[in-house]
Amino acid sequence: MEQNQYFISVDFGAYKTVLTILTTLGVLTTWATHGANDGIILSIFKYNSNGQIMWGRSAAASRGREPYVWVKLMLDGSPDVATQRHNLRDLLGGTVELNDIGTGKIISDFLRDLRDRLWMDLRERGPQIHWCFTEPDCWSDRGRLEFRSAVESVGWFGNNHRITYASEAVAAAVWAADEYRNGNDMRDGDILLVCDCGGSTIDTAVLQVNGNNGDRPFTFQLLGDPTSIRCGGFDVDLELVKQLRAAHPDLPHDSREWVSAAQARQCISSVKEVFSGRTGTEVHAIRIELRGNRKVEYRFDYNALVLAFKPVVQGVLRQIHARITAPVNARITKVILAGGLGKSAYLRREVEQDLARAYPNAGPKLLGELQHSVQAVSRGAALCAARLHGVQGFQSNTTIQLVVPSVARVGNELREQSVAFVGIRPGLTGVQGQFSVRMRFLVTAPEQYVSVCSLRQAQTHRLALHRIVDPARDSVMNFELGQQGGHEYLFRVYWRIQLGTSLFMHWRICLDDPRNPNGPNAPVVVVHMLHRIPPQDLQPFPAV
Repeated sequence: MEQNQYFISVDFGAYKTVLTILTTLGVLTTWATHGANDGIILSIFKYNSNGQIMWGRSAAASRGREPYVWVKLMLDGSPDVATQRHNLRDLLGGTVELNDIGTGKIISDFLRDLRDRLWMDLRERGPQIHWCFTEPDCWSDRGRLEFRSAVESVGWFGNNHRITYASEAVAAAVWAADEYRNGNDMRDGDILLVCDCGGSTIDTAVLQVNGNNGDRPFTFQLLGDPTSIRCGGFDVDLELVKQLRAAHPDLPHDSREWVSAAQARQCISSVKEVFSGRTGTEVHAIRIELRGNRKVEYRFDYNALVLAFKPVVQGVLRQIHARITAPVNARITKVILAGGLGKSAYLRREVEQDLARAYPNAGPKLLGELQHSVQAVSRGAALCAARLHGVQGFQSNTTIQLVVPSVARVGNELREQSVAFVGIRPGLTGVQGQFSVRMRFLVTAPEQYVSVCSLRQAQTHRLALHRIVDPARDSVMNFELGQQGGHEYLFRVYWRIQLGTSLFMHWRICLDDPRNPNGPNAPVVVVHMLHRIPPQDLQPFPAV
């Protein structure tokens, strides 16, 4: 491997974004840039008068129109955001109302600006870069496709650059395994409950540990469906601000009107981080500067802090107990708390005591605090990228087919039927491919769909189903039989396997116009979809 090879992970969060750089020497660093605090970039965005994107602290402190916040939660499959119940101006000074600006545009503009700033730091080294982007497991295929389309529209620099994707839960577990590798905290066969306790969501996933702590690193198998709820460290901060506002009703509603608003937000957040709840007598004071040389001082006592934590603690405990008692084929043995809230001494203490009460006889054990809890997902993703870097192709155990609609003459009538086209055959296969298909539609036919199926052990398993968009173009052929009629179109199918901690297959089906393939109106995309490929169907080669 080249000495100038870098693995760069981007953990794009609803509340914060973290980038980690891993070198071939095994050195991990959190990328720090202007607008970041200890490498933590606030996921706050705004466009200036020139249409250029601003982000982080500069967007949070800017005057005029409110910046955009919680953009990640606008992607399909994310927990619902009831904006009327969340006063985002108190702490974030922003809005989730994106108006006519799409989620994908904000994400791609932000990532493009990050890319340019990274290039300023790395260009003299002539790096080869393997990029890894993290994703929550709760996203639907549609939400995941929108995010990946935004990512891949940027154009990532670096010779022989590659892009992979990592589950946030798996990345957190990979980093936990790396931190715990010198102890006995994680073993082959353990069933882990990973709770990524972030600023705006609590994401949980159950993983089975495979491998050992010797020369071969741990691998992880996802058990059951991950869950995600709209609850996190932000809610603790918000409750603290409510208490502050009750004591000082003249405090400006928009936190951007505070002097050094970013510092004030950090002071409020630090109260949450240092609270342990051990003595019952803790008091934490803050001071906020306002315009006109005014100052607001407030002291949060023990009861106030417990009250602020209560909804989040209850939410975390409900998620943990729901996963432990769920009907799965294995018993959870270890619990990992990651993320910014995962390092809270008070939350950890409450979880540990609750587990001891609920499961007194050899119940799940809460593993120790991660040294890099806030960066756990980002750091784990960089390690995932390094492990996946040697993948050259894929080993298929099945036949993967695209099934499209057609029409055939049966007797004296036209009948709809399906025709299958093989995309991937058993054996070694490459990363991408393409082929042509003809589809036929009756004039009177309702909405039409394509499906993707795998033929495994003499059984057909549907992997995806997607509606075909009306191409709104002339067909290559019309046909009639009696009172029936139809149209035939020629399409070009492009597929690509996207590498990551789970494998996904990306499909794009375009109207193929052989008479004018490069014309201004071609190609017309009628299907754009993404779906997961089960590990029993496809595996990376060489195996990781």
